[in-house]
Amino acid sequence: MARKMNITKSRRSLWLMAVLLTVGSLGLIFSWQSGKEIAKSNLPAVSSAPSMSAPAQPKQIEIKPKILNNCASQSTGVIRPSYLSTCRIDEWPIGATALTPGSIRPTEMDIFFANRIKVAQFLGEKKGHQLQITSGWRSLDYQQKLFENAIERHGSVSEASKWVL
Repeated sequence: MARKMNITKSRRSLWLMAVLLTVGSLGLIFSWQSGKEIAKSNLPAVSSAPSMSAPAQPKQIEIKPKILNNCASQSTGVIRPSYLSTCRIDEWPIGATALTPGSIRPTEMDIFFANRIKVAQFLGEKKGHQLQITSGWRSLDYQQKLFENAIERHGSVSEASKWVL
C-alpha cells in the first residue's frame, strides 16, 4: 500500500511538471504571436512568420588581458609584453606605461627609467652608437645657479633654456 502511494505521488509530481511545462510553453507561444505587445516594451518585436535565414550568431566579446609590464631581453634587446608583474631573469623590466614625473622630487633613479636607458644603450651599441648620460641629478639651488650663469653667458632666457633646462 505504501509503495502504491509513493508511485501515485511521483505520478502526480510528473503530471504537475507536465502541466507547468505546457502552461509555460503556451505563454511563450502567446507572447510570440502577440508581437505588438512585445514591441510596446523595450524588447524587439517577434515576427509571426517563420524565417528562412540562419539564426543570429551571438556576439563574441574579445577579452584582452592587461599588460602589467614590458620586458626587454638582455641578449637581444627585443621587448615583449608581460601579463605577469615580473620578467624572466635574463630580461630587464621596463614598465608598461609612459613614465610620468611625480609630485615630489626623486631621491633616486626610477628602476624602469634606468632599465630603459640600459636597453637604449644596448641597442645603440649594436648599431655602433654610444649612449651615455652626461648630466645627473642636481639640487634646485645648483640648477638655478647654472641657469642664471647661462642667461649671463647667452644673453637671454630663451637662449639659456637651450643649454640649461
